[in-house]
Amino acid sequence: MQVEEETREVITSWASAWQSQLDDVYLLHYHPEFSPEAGNRESWEALRRRRILEPEEISIGLRDFELSNYDAAQVQVRFWLVYTRPGYADRTHKEITLGKNGRIWQILRERNLEVIRLP
Repeated sequence: MQVEEETREVITSWASAWQSQLDDVYLLHYHPEFSPEAGNRESWEALRRRRILEPEEISIGLRDFELSNYDAAQVQVRFWLVYTRPGYADRTHKEITLGKNGRIWQILRERNLEVIRLP
């Protein structure tokens, strides 16, 4: 299934940019029409940059990837993301809606469905 492969590639690339602390590459994964759940995009981007660049290192793991509600223009993805940095770790059930921007998939919406702090 081409949509599933493309979608998994985008999410993996997004997580890899985050883990590698490449803030500009990370932010390129977001669609021009992306709007954060709270605040405006400019302040959201500034906060994301700080959270990406400040930790000494970041580890990101992905699992239980599933697609739903997809067509040629949009796809909804749910998965678990395990985030670790010095002094903090969590497991988050995420829901991301990807939309086509020309020929590429980018993040239109992002929600945390559940966040579990890890010891």
